[in-house]
Amino acid sequence: MLFETQRLIIRTFETGDLEDFHQYRSDPKVCHYQGYEPMDEAACQKYIADQQDKILGNFEGWMQIAIVKKSDGKVIGDFGLKLMEHELSVAELGISLSANEQKKGFAQEAMEGLLYYLFNSKKILRIQALVLTQNRPAIRILEKIGFSQEAHFREITFFNREWCDEFMYALLKKEWIAS
Repeated sequence: MLFETQRLIIRTFETGDLEDFHQYRSDPKVCHYQGYEPMDEAACQKYIADQQDKILGNFEGWMQIAIVKKSDGKVIGDFGLKLMEHELSVAELGISLSANEQKKGFAQEAMEGLLYYLFNSKKILRIQALVLTQNRPAIRILEKIGFSQEAHFREITFFNREWCDEFMYALLKKEWIAS
C-alpha cells in the first residue's frame, strides 16, 4: 500500500485485481477520453503483470496505481503516473475511474491523496496532466484541486478519428502548500 484516504486505499496492483480492473478498463464510457481502447481480459492480465516490478521513483515510463474502495475492497480505478525522464522531480498523471463510481467524489479524494503523497514522500516539485479540451469533468476536478492551465496544444492528438486539442495543467508543490 502507498497510502490511504478517508474512503480509499491507493496501492500497487495485485494479480487478484484482474476482474475489477477488466470491468472498468473494458467499458467504452471509461475509455472515452483516455489514450487507450477497451481492453479484453487477456490484455488486462498482461497489463497487471507488467506493473508488478515497477517501483515509484524510477523513470521507467507509465506506472499504474490501483484505487481501491475501503468499504468493499474493490478496485474502482487507477492512476497513471510517469516521472519525467529529464527531471525526476516532475511527474505526469492521469486517472481512470469506473463509470459506476464517478460523480461520488472518489476522483478528487484519490487525487488529493496522491498529491499529498507525491509532494511530501517522493520529493516531487511539479505535477502535470494533459487533458483533452472536451473532457470537462476532468478539467473541473483539476481546477478544483488547484491545478492551473499552462498551455493549449492545438490539434496535438488523433482521437476518435479526428485531430483534437489538449490542455496542459500543472500544480507546483509550493502552490499546494500555500493552498
